Amino acid sequence: GQSNQGTNSIAIGTRAGQGTQSTGCIAIGDSAGQTQQNQGAIAIGVNAGGANQGTGAISIGYQAGQTNQGTYNIAIGYQSGSSSLSVASNSIAIGIQAGQSNQNFNSIAIGFQAGQVSQNQRALAIGRSAGQYYQGDSAVALGRDAGGTAQWSGAIAIGLAAGSSNQGTNAISIGYNAGQYSQDQLSIAIGQLAGGVNQGLGSVAIGFIAGNGTQGQQSVAIGYLSGQISQSSAATAIGVNSGLNQQGFYGCAFGAQAGQYNQQAFGTAIGPQAGYQSQGQNSVAIGRAAFNNQGQNSVAIGNFSGNTNQGQYAISIGSEAGASNQGQFSVAIGSQAGQITQGQNAVAIGYFAGQTLQGTNSIAIGYQAGYYTQKTNSIAIGYQAGNTNQGEYSIAMGYNAGYTNQGINSIAIGNSAGVSYQGNQSVAIGNFSGQNTQGAYSVAIGYSAGSETQGDYCIAIGNGAAPNGQHTNTIVLNAAGGALNTAGSSRFYVKPVRNATANFLLEYATASGEISYGSKTFVIDHPTKENHHLIHACLEGPEAGVYYRGETTLKFDRKSDKYVSTVTLPEYVVKLAKEFTVHVNPVIEFENEDFEFTQVVSSKVKDGKFKVYSNNSCKVHWLVFGKRFDIQVEVHKDEVQVKGQGPYKWI
Repeated sequence: GQSNQGTNSIAIGTRAGQGTQSTGCIAIGDSAGQTQQNQGAIAIGVNAGGANQGTGAISIGYQAGQTNQGTYNIAIGYQSGSSSLSVASNSIAIGIQAGQSNQNFNSIAIGFQAGQVSQNQRALAIGRSAGQYYQGDSAVALGRDAGGTAQWSGAIAIGLAAGSSNQGTNAISIGYNAGQYSQDQLSIAIGQLAGGVNQGLGSVAIGFIAGNGTQGQQSVAIGYLSGQISQSSAATAIGVNSGLNQQGFYGCAFGAQAGQYNQQAFGTAIGPQAGYQSQGQNSVAIGRAAFNNQGQNSVAIGNFSGNTNQGQYAISIGSEAGASNQGQFSVAIGSQAGQITQGQNAVAIGYFAGQTLQGTNSIAIGYQAGYYTQKTNSIAIGYQAGNTNQGEYSIAMGYNAGYTNQGINSIAIGNSAGVSYQGNQSVAIGNFSGQNTQGAYSVAIGYSAGSETQGDYCIAIGNGAAPNGQHTNTIVLNAAGGALNTAGSSRFYVKPVRNATANFLLEYATASGEISYGSKTFVIDHPTKENHHLIHACLEGPEAGVYYRGETTLKFDRKSDKYVSTVTLPEYVVKLAKEFTVHVNPVIEFENEDFEFTQVVSSKVKDGKFKVYSNNSCKVHWLVFGKRFDIQVEVHKDEVQVKGQGPYKWI
């Protein structure tokens, strides 16, 4: 109190209150309040409040508030608030070197070296070394080393070493080592080691070690170890271990271990272990799905769907759909659809559809359609259609159509069409058509057509056409209502055929396979002109008929006293024709000029026989005509349609 000590002031100790101690002040200790201690100030301790202690200020401890302690400031502890801004006021520094240098107004520093250097206005630092070096305006640091170095304005760090180095503006870190190094502005880190290193702008990390290593800006990691290592910008990881390592830009992982390893940009994984490892960019995994290596732009929805090695642009929806090695651009919808090794560009829709080894470009729609080993470019639509070993380029449509071992390039359409062992390049259309063991290159169209063991190169068309064991190389056209079966190979069956009044005979060309009618001709090699054919036309008449011819020798019959011969026609003739006429004439050898004129007559045909009589022994040529049926000879032009061209036309 040596010079200008104010009223009601106390100065105790060497140089205490030495120069200009104002009214109501207390200075206790060597050099305490030594120079310009202002009104109501208290300085206790060596050099406490030593120079320019502000009005109402309190400094307790060695060098506490030593220089320029502001108005109403409090400094308690060794060198606490020892060098403050002359304009700062209303600050509190409690603890060794707390608020030691440049503590600004309305700030609080409590603890060893808390707010030690450049604590800005309205800042709060509580704990050893909390906010130690440059704590920004309105920043909060609670806990040992919290906000320790370069905590910027508005930042909050709560917990041991939370936000301890370079915590950005308005960032929040709560928990042991949360946001510890270089937490960017507007970021949030809550939990032990959350956002620990290089947490990006506006990011959120909540949970033990969440977003711990280099979390990108605007990303979110919530849950134990979520987004732990190198979470990219705008990524979201929610759940234990979600997005744990290398989560890509705009990736989303929701659920325990979702997108855990290497989730690529724009990937979405929702559910436990969804997109667990190497989920491709733009991919979606929902449910416990796409566990490993999901390709880019693919979708997996359902437990274990697209679980392993799902190809790019593939879609799997349903439990275990496309579960293993689903090819690129393929689709599997339904529980276990396309489950194992679905080929690229394949489609499987329905429970168990295309379940195992579905070929490239194949389609299976329906329960167990294309279930096992559907070959490439095949189509199976319907309940168990193409169920087992459907051949390449085959089509099976309908209940159980092409069920097992359908051949290459075959078609089966209809309920149980081509059910078992349909041959290569065969066609079965209609319920139960070509049902069992249809031969290669065969066609069966109609209900039960070629149903059982249709041979190779066969055609069966119509309801009940050759239902029981059609022979090879046969054709059956059936419209009769009942079954029409074959009796041998290489034959043609048609039923019914109309019994018309106007009838024409059909001709069949064995070389070309053409059936036609018109003038009946035969063609042979010309016997004398090597480069010509010989063509003969058949006789024509107003009826359909047959003829038989031959030669007989007349012998003397004692009973009739005449020369007689009995001619027997083939046994079928009486069933084939009627109204027989007989023509006979005697013949001689060409060289014989010595002969007698002979009279010859014949009987009518009876029971397939006729007799020839003569007055001399001789040889006789005979010719028998029989009528099969009449034809309509004269028809009105308006009642018929003439077909064909040239002289040989038909109706």
